[in-house]
Amino acid sequence: MQRVFSSSNIAEVDFFASLLESSGVECMVKNQNLTVARGELPPADTWPEVWVIDNAKAQEAMDILSQAKSMQYTAADEWVCPGCGEKIEGQFTSCWNCGREKD
Repeated sequence: MQRVFSSSNIAEVDFFASLLESSGVECMVKNQNLTVARGELPPADTWPEVWVIDNAKAQEAMDILSQAKSMQYTAADEWVCPGCGEKIEGQFTSCWNCGREKD
């Protein structure tokens, strides 16, 4: 087994473990419950970790994680409602004020 990822954020660890599993890389999460030992151990030693079961898949796992980390979320551009002139955040397709759909 080989560790491929560690973070203080358990949601991030679980997300990456799920990503690997869905890509066909068998893995497990360790240290999920070590937060209770913080103070007794250095903080980074208590972080949850993703471990790949098959060492031969470790590089593939690191490549998958690297690609996922490099993807950046780009928010859609703000738009102005043609019906009422209200500024609407890009992720919405209809106006919250008048209900008109984005053109």
